[in-house]
Amino acid sequence: MSSFLFFYRFFFFPIFFLIFKLLSYTHPKIKKGFLSRKGSPWLHFPKSLCSPILIHCASGEFEYAKSVICEIKNQNPQSQVVVTYFSPTYEKQIREFPQIDFSCPLPWDFASTQKTFLKNLKPSQILIARTDLWPEFLNQANNFKIPVSLFSATLSQESSKLKNPFLKSYLQWIFSYIKHVYCVSPDDKISLSQIISEDKITPIGDTRYDQVLNRIQNPKPLKKYLQPKEKCLIIGSSWPEDEKVLFPIFSKVLQNQIAIIVAPHEPTPHHLLKIKEALLAFKIECDIYSSATFFDSQKILIIDQVGILADLYSWATWAFVGGSFKKTVHSVMEPLAHGCLTYFGPYYQNNREAIEFYRLGLANSFQKGEEFVNSIIESQKNLSLKKEQILNEIKKRQGSSKVLVQLLFKNQN
Repeated sequence: MSSFLFFYRFFFFPIFFLIFKLLSYTHPKIKKGFLSRKGSPWLHFPKSLCSPILIHCASGEFEYAKSVICEIKNQNPQSQVVVTYFSPTYEKQIREFPQIDFSCPLPWDFASTQKTFLKNLKPSQILIARTDLWPEFLNQANNFKIPVSLFSATLSQESSKLKNPFLKSYLQWIFSYIKHVYCVSPDDKISLSQIISEDKITPIGDTRYDQVLNRIQNPKPLKKYLQPKEKCLIIGSSWPEDEKVLFPIFSKVLQNQIAIIVAPHEPTPHHLLKIKEALLAFKIECDIYSSATFFDSQKILIIDQVGILADLYSWATWAFVGGSFKKTVHSVMEPLAHGCLTYFGPYYQNNREAIEFYRLGLANSFQKGEEFVNSIIESQKNLSLKKEQILNEIKKRQGSSKVLVQLLFKNQN
C-alpha cells in the first residue's frame, strides 16, 4: 500500500467524513448529501444491468457527460449507462435524463463501501467527467481491473498543482490509477504529461460544446410574445456585484434602442425586490417574466424562472455573463454558441472559454460600466461579421463526444 493511500484511508478521509457529518447538522446541502446516501441506494440497481458503463460527475460536470451519454447510446444502443454524482445539486437533472439506465450518489469513499459497490455493479469501464477523482474509488476500480478514463480534462501550466511538489506528487499518484486522459487541448497535454505518461493522454476537445449545441437544437419553450423586436442585451447569471456596475449605464443602453433582459443567478424574492428597487433608483421600470403579458422595450425584463437562460440567449445580440465582478465568471459557452457578442468583468481567469475567446478578440472584458456601453454601441458597425466569426469558432470545437466514444469502444474491444 502506498503512503498516500495509507494516509488517505486511515487519516484524511475519516477526518473529512467526520467534519462533513458535523456540518450536515447546520448546512442543508450537506445534509441532503447524507440523506441521499441513506439506505445505500447504489446497491439497489436493476438486476437487468449487465457490465454497464459507469460515468461519474461531481455535480454540474454532468453537463460534460450529457452528450457523451447520447453518443454512447447512438453508437451502441445496447450499452447500459449508470451515472454517479457526489453533490445532490444535480440529482434531479441526472435522474430525469432519459438515456441513463440507473443513477445514484457515489458511495462514501471508504474501502469496504467502494469495494462492495463495484463488486456488485461490475462496470465494464469507468468514465470521470473533468475532475472529482476519489482515491479509494479509483483504488478499488484498479483492484477489480476496471479501466478508468478521465474526459474533458484540463490543467493549466501555471497551476499550483504543478508548482507545489507535494500536490504534484499527489497528482502523480492519483493519476497512476487512470488508464487514459482525454484532455481538451494540446496545451493541456503538455501540462498533464508532467504527472502522467504522455502516451496516456489524447487531446480531443471539450464535450460540453456538443451539449450546448445539442440544446440549441432542442430548446425549452419560451414566451415568444416577450421576445424583443429590437436588438437585445441579456445580463445572464448576475450577482449584486455585477448589477452595481451595470445598472447605472442601463439608461444609456435603452436610449440606443437596445432592449435589456436581466436573468439573476439567484432569482429569489429578496434578490428580485432588490433589483426592482435598484432600477427604480435610476428611474427605470421593469416587468417580471412570469407575469408579463407584453414586452415594453423601455422597461427591463427580469427573469424569475430558472433553467431557461441558455435558451434566452437566442434572443440576444449581446450578452454579459455574471460572476465576473464577484469572483469567478459563470459559463460563457451558451451565449457564444448562439453567436452573441459576449462580455464579462475582470474576473474571468477561471473560465477557459472566456480566456480563449478573449484572446481571439471575440469576447470582451471591462472594468467600468461606461467601457461596456461604449463597446456595445461601437460594435453595431460589424455585428454580422463578429457573429459569423464566433459561430465558426464554436463549430470548430464540436464533435469531441463522438471521437471520445469511438476511442472508448475501440479500446474496449
